[in-house]
Amino acid sequence: MTQETALAESPPSISQHSSDLSTSERFEDAKCQITYSETAPRSHEKSFYDIYTERQRYTILLIVAVAAIMVPFCDTIYLPALQAIESDLDASSSLVALSVAIYMFMVGASALVWGPASDRFGRKIIYLSATVFFIITSIVCIFSPNINVLIPFRALQGISVGAFLSVGGGALADVFPPSRRGGASGLFIISVLVGPIIGPLLGGALAQQYGWRSCFICLTMFAGVVILPMIYFTLPETHQHIKYQEVKKENPAEAEDFKEAAIIEARVPVFNAPWVPLGYLTELAVAPHAAVAMIVFGSYFAGLTELPVALAVEPYNLSISIIGLCYLPQGVGAFIAAPFFGRLSDRSATARPGLPESRLIHNTLAALLVMPPALLLYGWSLDYKTSLAASMIGEFLFGFGTGAYLPGILGYMSAVKQSAAGAGSAMVQAAMFITAGVLILVSSIVVDVIGFGPFFSILAGIQAVIGLFAYSIIWYKCKKYTPPATTQPSGDHKITLVTPAGKSEVVLVIPSSMSAEQK
Repeated sequence: MTQETALAESPPSISQHSSDLSTSERFEDAKCQITYSETAPRSHEKSFYDIYTERQRYTILLIVAVAAIMVPFCDTIYLPALQAIESDLDASSSLVALSVAIYMFMVGASALVWGPASDRFGRKIIYLSATVFFIITSIVCIFSPNINVLIPFRALQGISVGAFLSVGGGALADVFPPSRRGGASGLFIISVLVGPIIGPLLGGALAQQYGWRSCFICLTMFAGVVILPMIYFTLPETHQHIKYQEVKKENPAEAEDFKEAAIIEARVPVFNAPWVPLGYLTELAVAPHAAVAMIVFGSYFAGLTELPVALAVEPYNLSISIIGLCYLPQGVGAFIAAPFFGRLSDRSATARPGLPESRLIHNTLAALLVMPPALLLYGWSLDYKTSLAASMIGEFLFGFGTGAYLPGILGYMSAVKQSAAGAGSAMVQAAMFITAGVLILVSSIVVDVIGFGPFFSILAGIQAVIGLFAYSIIWYKCKKYTPPATTQPSGDHKITLVTPAGKSEVVLVIPSSMSAEQK
């Protein structure tokens, strides 16, 4: 142990000695002694993330991605059959559109409960509860006798699947270190953006052959036969605090050797009230980037919902199954962009440590350059009823732009809100899906009044303004960025209290892995 120096009178503060952490100092008064000490530097610190092998990480990623596919799958599987539902249930087009919009609202709103609940109780129990709830609500949708039953149970479906995205984002933050979360988020978000390919393709064929109720039969079977057993038998609990306690119980020495040990142990699981994640939207570090995610994702789903309306009438007159095929371009665009821009986001973050906004610079630029022209092309090609190829190119481009942006924002939020990864993911999900629900409702009314072209031009303009503002903030911060100074590794710093009775107790450990700001 290092030298000890007795100091008279009042002890100096911790901050007074933060610049000289190579000594151990004892402060005495009439009642107790407080000792500041430094342990020897660790030569082989392990990371908590190393408890997972690469195979285990990507197995978990695959499981949460398959579960997350239910979010768009449940929404888009019956989009090609909207007019069939309208006819069969004798409902107005606005009420049928409401069955889509209310699902989106509930997916977003319920995330504000599911995400914080997974931060408190663990990821797996929330997954299982949500899946069982989804199966029950889907069975009721199958037998809905009228639109007044279908709409509320579509809302309950949205509440149940709302867990799959927010909890999935938290699970990825549990097992992937910050330097790799962009790539993991890119692969994860593929299921959300490619789901709209599978949904309309399968839903169009099912609805044309067996009727729209077969779509809900398919959803129920997929949840009961695939997702529920997969989660129950193969998904481990990943919550960092819970997992750390398990490791600590089995091997205390190994647990103490993790460089993140003190930080993880200090994060006692708590349930954040639903308004806490929403409060993140008021933070200057979050608000502009969340706004980009909202308009990008909302425009994406508004475009998806309006497509069957346009293609089922003159001059296209496409069948339900062919309309399902027309969703392919946007899914292909997202599939190409998401993994590439996810890895690019990680590379940007690694190049500028300490500046989390840097991981968004390429993603925001891609959305800014691609989304406005894509929406203009898509909207005006449908408005003028031009060749179907033009609207398909627009679809591909806004699928690409959406796939380029979302991995960045998901990785960014998990980095800046690590201690509440579920709540941070829930905030992004809530903002995106509630915006999508609003734009779906608005588009169903406004397009009838002003047409496809003007409506999507408005969305393109909003996208351009918000995207340019967010990109300007990131660009300015990157320009002013100064790399952090490198320091020699040191040991952990301990503060020990010695009572008059001679009992010694370590009251605080400052791990060497903490940044200067955290210390």
